[in-house]
Amino acid sequence: MPQEQLAETMDKIQGVIEPVLQDEGFEIIELELKSGNRGGTLLRLTIDTLGRESYAGKAGEGPSGVTIDDCARVSRLLSPSLDVEDLIASNYEFQVSSPGVNRPLTKPRHFELAKGLKVRVKTRVPVDGANFYIAPLIDANESDIALEVKGERLEIPLRFVSKANLEYEF
Repeated sequence: MPQEQLAETMDKIQGVIEPVLQDEGFEIIELELKSGNRGGTLLRLTIDTLGRESYAGKAGEGPSGVTIDDCARVSRLLSPSLDVEDLIASNYEFQVSSPGVNRPLTKPRHFELAKGLKVRVKTRVPVDGANFYIAPLIDANESDIALEVKGERLEIPLRFVSKANLEYEF
């Protein structure tokens, strides 16, 4: 599928999914459409509870995490709408999951919620000689993030970030 058509399809899918999720108290963390294991298409939706103020903290503080039952309920709620809209030309598998401990950071707000935590960041182009960092996130805004690398502040424009996750330490 050409990139422009893929982007348009993803926007339409998000338009179907988002209102239902908000009504149920969830938000989209990540939405992926890619080739599946058996030659088909995979639509993967990662959700989280609305209202988080930080990703740091102890169990019992703030909104609870997403459960398996939540994922199953959201899948049952969304599947009929996605089938009726028929936005994916081929047969597809639909998966709903929680973000997990190494949650993806895909929006400026996610980076703001992760301030003070260790993150894994891969960039599209080298920044300060490298395109991969695991470091504490010390600042974030709508256009940039700042990591603490070897005791120094390293600023990375969000447009350079190709993938980012929390780096949970066991």
